[in-house]
Amino acid sequence: MSNLFPKIGIYQRWIKERAHLEKFLINEYGRIQYFYDVFRFAWSNKSRSWVRKDGEGARHPIAFRVQSTAFGMIQDELLKCEMEELCAEHNFITTIHDSLMFMPEVGKKDRCIEDVYRIMTQATTKLRNEATGPEGLRVGVEIAVGDNWRNMIEVKI
Repeated sequence: MSNLFPKIGIYQRWIKERAHLEKFLINEYGRIQYFYDVFRFAWSNKSRSWVRKDGEGARHPIAFRVQSTAFGMIQDELLKCEMEELCAEHNFITTIHDSLMFMPEVGKKDRCIEDVYRIMTQATTKLRNEATGPEGLRVGVEIAVGDNWRNMIEVKI
């Protein structure tokens, strides 16, 4: 994998090193996580020196950058829905992992989909760089509707 995408390996090593030295990371959304066991040191009889190895928490800084950014983006989008009073209008229920759950009134399902889809697919300026372009990161979303979990069907927009 690292042969095909060498920048991924470089980034993973860099973010682990940063988390090890600083003991915490903060993302663009202000979320913070502390790291205590990114690397551990063990004596090597072969080289007769201390060697650094990945610790129990070596994967956590890599996951933090991806997961916390995604959840920060969802939180910002949910706040936009709240500011536009869409949460009350369409009966926002809860978030489940990376899903927003609404229970719109009968006959207002299509309007709920349009309103929430518009906000969820806007570009976020907090993630603006050479990779995302001048507008910022824009993500696709999927919509599923149904009167219970078993009857959920995906809606194409």
